[in-house]
Amino acid sequence: MPELPDLTVFVENLDKRVTKKKIKSVRCGSNLRLNVSPMMLAESLQAQVVDTVERWGKEVRFLIGNGRVLYVHLMLTGGFVITGTPDKVPFPQLVIGFEDDTSLVVTDEKAMAIAALDPEKPEASPDALAVTVDELKRLISRFPKLRPRRFSSTRK
Repeated sequence: MPELPDLTVFVENLDKRVTKKKIKSVRCGSNLRLNVSPMMLAESLQAQVVDTVERWGKEVRFLIGNGRVLYVHLMLTGGFVITGTPDKVPFPQLVIGFEDDTSLVVTDEKAMAIAALDPEKPEASPDALAVTVDELKRLISRFPKLRPRRFSSTRK
């Protein structure tokens, strides 16, 4: 499963490779878990430009020029491939083709990857690298049983 450091590197590289590219085509694999229809996803993204790519928690967010946001969660075995030959990439779940004839492929051999267009409440929980000490205290205070206990320094 890609962890936070892996996703941070993915996002840095994806941002360099796909930002400001115009989307020519969108193709969904038959097993892609998606919150909208494949047609709606394609209509929302085609002919648009990728403004930026960022990480939020364990999701990668693609901010699109028309204000839409595509979230991708790679789950256990997912990954990203940028290629000029997307048909040769194994286990494609989502293929986004760009005008320069490169494609971004979300690949997942277990078909567990999730894509979501403009999901509800995307920031319901704080990002691990963005939470402040005060925010963490506020969140912990909502769950009294999770409050740290004070232990005696002497053993019984």
